[in-house]
Amino acid sequence: MRKLMLLSLCVAMALGCIGGALAEEQEFDVWYITKTRSQAFSTWVVTVFEEQLAANYPNIHLKTYDGQESFETRAALMEDCIAQQPDMLILQYFDENEVPMIQEVINAGIPVCVTNGQYTSDPDLCSYVDIDPYEQGAIVAQYAAEHLPEGAKVVFMEGVAGNQHSEARAQAFEDYVFNVRDDVEVLATANCDWDRAKAMSTMEDWIQAFPQIDAVLTCYDEMGLGAMEALIAADRIEGTQIYGTDALAGACLAIKNGTYTATVLQDGNAIALGAIQVMVDVLINGNTEQQMIYTETPLITAENVDDMIKTHLQFNMLTQNDLSAYGWSAEDFGV
Repeated sequence: MRKLMLLSLCVAMALGCIGGALAEEQEFDVWYITKTRSQAFSTWVVTVFEEQLAANYPNIHLKTYDGQESFETRAALMEDCIAQQPDMLILQYFDENEVPMIQEVINAGIPVCVTNGQYTSDPDLCSYVDIDPYEQGAIVAQYAAEHLPEGAKVVFMEGVAGNQHSEARAQAFEDYVFNVRDDVEVLATANCDWDRAKAMSTMEDWIQAFPQIDAVLTCYDEMGLGAMEALIAADRIEGTQIYGTDALAGACLAIKNGTYTATVLQDGNAIALGAIQVMVDVLINGNTEQQMIYTETPLITAENVDDMIKTHLQFNMLTQNDLSAYGWSAEDFGV
C-alpha cells in the first residue's frame, strides 16, 4: 500500500495539472456515487471533480449518481455499475455493510476508490482518500476548550449514529473538552444526522428549555449553521459560541460575520484532487497498488477565514450574491 499526504491544495492542484499534460488520449468512463447530493460537502466535491477533470483530463468522463443516503439505492447503483462496466468507480463512504457489494464490483474488474471514510472491516478493500476524523475533531475541540468561558453551559450535536466520522469527532470532543474542562456543563446532546433542518429544530427546543446556552458544539457545519439560524431567530446569538467541522462555505461566511466561532477543514478540493490522482494512476499509469491518501485539517477562525473564503470563491462554492448578503465583494478577498 502507498500512503500519501496531500500537503496542500496548491501541491495537489499542481500534481493534477502536470499529470493532465501527460494524459493519454484514451477515453475513460468513471462513476461517482455520493452519499447524498443534498449535503453541501458532496456538492463541493462534485464541483471540483467536474471542473478539474474538464480542465486537465477531458478524456476522463465523470457520471455522478445520488446515493440518497440509502443502502438500497447505492446497492442498486453498484449493480448497474457491474452491468455497464465503467473504467472505475469512486464512492463516498456511507455504510460498512456495503463491503460485500463493493467486493463484487472489484471482482468484476472495476477498480474502486472510496472518499471521506474507510471500510474498517476490510481496510485492504480498495484505495481511500480521507481525513483523520479524530484529529479533525480534536483540533476544533482543543480550540473550544481554550475559549469557552468559565462554567460554560453547552449543547452538543453529534452526526449520524454509528458513522465513523461522527463517532470519532464526538470522541475528540469528549477527550479534549468534556474530560478536560470539568467546569463545563453539557445541557443536552442529540444526534442531528448531519442535517441543518433537524439541527435547527433541535436548537429551537433547547432555546425553550435552557435560558442560558454559552456554546453549541457540533460534529458538522451544516448542524452548526442550523443551530445558528435558530439562535438568530430567537435573538440569542450574541455571546453564544458555535463550533463545527468541515469549513463549509456558509460557516466561513458566518465566522467572518462574527456569528460562528470556529471550524476545521475537511478539504473538498483536496479530497476530489486526491481521488483524481488515484484515477490517473490507475487508468493512465496502470498502477493497481492500493493507495491511502490523507488530506490536511487546519483550524479555521476569524484570523484566517479570509483565505478559506477566497478558496471557496475560486472553486465556485461561493458567488458574489452570497457575499452581497453581507455587504462584501469578491475583491475584498482578492478574487
